[in-house]
Amino acid sequence: VAGIGAYGWQWRKIHSGDDDLIIDETSQTIELPETYGRKNRLTLGLSEIENLTMQTIAHRGRRGGTSYTYAPTLWVRSGDTAGHKLADWWDKMKAGAFTDWLRQRLGLAPIPCDA
Repeated sequence: VAGIGAYGWQWRKIHSGDDDLIIDETSQTIELPETYGRKNRLTLGLSEIENLTMQTIAHRGRRGGTSYTYAPTLWVRSGDTAGHKLADWWDKMKAGAFTDWLRQRLGLAPIPCDA
């Protein structure tokens, strides 16, 4: 019963759209979901976006090991020194593919391969 309840809760959460990143090309805005510390959806004009990078985050294990996650992060021109984390992946290839795709959708220049 607990498994069915957890499945139902997860299904409802996914289909609610609350965690969706919305790019509105008509109004030239992007809406960030209520995730990663955001209490409300955040709407930004595409012209406010300065950069999109993939941050590498180190996680120290209890036994001294280190693992990494990869977080596409949006940076805005407003002088806000903290970036807006969009996702967090264990798979660097998936994070990189999403970052490249979103950079293209937002009209940002590609990051050079040696960066």
